[in-house]
Amino acid sequence: MPWYAQRADLPDTHKQWADPGSQHEAVLGHIGYVEVPAPGAEPVEVEPVEVPPVTLDDVPAEAVAQLAANMDEFAAELAAARDSTRGKA
Repeated sequence: MPWYAQRADLPDTHKQWADPGSQHEAVLGHIGYVEVPAPGAEPVEVEPVEVPPVTLDDVPAEAVAQLAANMDEFAAELAAARDSTRGKA
């Protein structure tokens, strides 16, 4: 299955495929699209990024308290939903 793009250097998200011999393939060729490798066929060069570890000591106390409150609220809503569906099938 051939893949086409406006230029060979475009990212995979700009590629599209066409069935061999189809009108779609003919149109893509007519308007200047070039055949390119299928998405994911070429290795991607990635430079490693060092990310320092994060601990709770790095997070403001207010944010930790808000997260705990949100988790408690979610747990209560989940319990209420569970209880409201008990015995229903």
